[in-house]
Amino acid sequence: MAQIDTIFEQVDEQLDADKAQKFWRDNQKWIIGALIVLFASLFAYVSWRDARLKEDRTISDLYIQAQVLEKKGDRAGAEEILQRVMTEHGEHGYALLARLTDAQVLAKAGKRDEAVAHLEVLAAKSSGSPLQGLALLNAAYLTSDNEQQALDFLAKIDEKSSFRPHALELEGLLLAKAGKGQMASARYQQAIQQGADGALRQRLNRRLERLAGAE
Repeated sequence: MAQIDTIFEQVDEQLDADKAQKFWRDNQKWIIGALIVLFASLFAYVSWRDARLKEDRTISDLYIQAQVLEKKGDRAGAEEILQRVMTEHGEHGYALLARLTDAQVLAKAGKRDEAVAHLEVLAAKSSGSPLQGLALLNAAYLTSDNEQQALDFLAKIDEKSSFRPHALELEGLLLAKAGKGQMASARYQQAIQQGADGALRQRLNRRLERLAGAE
């Protein structure tokens, strides 16, 4: 009986081997093609990943170099590098940060209109990200001598943005400057309700105290 079982096992193995050979003969072109596509895709991915990492390192180095020059007071040199990052690397995250830094460099150099233009572009390119709120807030600060223009920028900051309490503080300052104390007080209180903390909350409390003392 054991011998018969062994014979059946050998027959089954032979049948399986014949099936495997037939499957290979019938499908070898498709199998080889699939393997070629798989390895080509893997090679392309690794090449893309390596190129992206190299680009990230290059842009990061340029961005840091620009910051170093700015700290040294070489604003022209810093702006030149930032312009290169923005021009050559388009929508990259560091290019967006470069646009924000360049706006700050321009503002310090007295080129307010150019700085505001950069911030408007950044706000448009970073829709839905924290950078958008930061860009709009900076634009509002730079145009705070024009109440309506500044308020227009502040109104574009999303209610859920982490910069919304700061925006409400600036709105309050603009309203207080215009002699609208009650409206300014309401903005400060709203900023506190929306989670203002730390130094911002301390400033808001002091502003509320001053407004209450002026009544």
